[in-house]
Amino acid sequence: MSIGSIKRAIHSAHLSIKSGIIFRSSLLKQFAVWSPNALDEFLYPTTLIKNANLYPSTLYRLQQCISSDKFREVEILHSKSFGKLNIKLTDCLSSLFNSYGSDKAAKHDYFLVYSDFFDELGPNKNLKVLEIGMGTNNPHLISTMGVNGKPGASLRAFRDALPFADIYGADIDKNILFEEERIKTAWVDQFEQDSYIAMTDSLGEKKFNLIIDDGLHAVSANLNSLIFSINSLEEGGIFVVEDIPERSLDAWLPIISILHNQYNCGLIKCKREYLFFLCMNKI
Repeated sequence: MSIGSIKRAIHSAHLSIKSGIIFRSSLLKQFAVWSPNALDEFLYPTTLIKNANLYPSTLYRLQQCISSDKFREVEILHSKSFGKLNIKLTDCLSSLFNSYGSDKAAKHDYFLVYSDFFDELGPNKNLKVLEIGMGTNNPHLISTMGVNGKPGASLRAFRDALPFADIYGADIDKNILFEEERIKTAWVDQFEQDSYIAMTDSLGEKKFNLIIDDGLHAVSANLNSLIFSINSLEEGGIFVVEDIPERSLDAWLPIISILHNQYNCGLIKCKREYLFFLCMNKI
């Protein structure tokens, strides 16, 4: 190997080390709350990741430890126990979801759960239904359904299944917003709490009977929707978070244990993933 080649190899190695340090430093800035306060902390990004991942389950165990006398373990329901109260409505929802191109029946069995929720709310009442996340087909957005996605599919299914309901939708993709008979949509950014206020101002509606979060499937975004929903649901209203993967359950356990003393809430294991639900009947 020539001296020139050796110098180039050393230079390349230095650049690689410098790039690694810059990346790790950037990682620490982005995830500062989870960064260990230690010397040369930027050398150990795996510790940061482990710290962040263990936090929810550790918090849940802490709540269990200090509230043992009134602590309730999170009970997980199963979707197979739903959808039997009103078979006609259940079949109708399944058919409409499939017809409009929503995955709530073909890929998931959420239609079973929604059938019971609507039966409880009153399918022939003037319900106000809001779904956050309309199914963008923009491949450059993290929440995309793919280029073959059908934006607004479930909104149209809900409208047809509920003859007297007003249906509202919201999404971060402004290009898929639309307005049709008994359907109105608006823009929202789930990471920005203030945008929920702008959303309701645009929709011209402040209170809802059912709010569904099928948008950006990230816990912090879901929590913003939950905070919004607690203040925006009618008495007896229901909030639902869709598409919770098994790997995220630990993040939901402390959330549910915090809410358990005031609200009827929990998890439902569905065909592929989980639903979180909260009912505004205070206990």
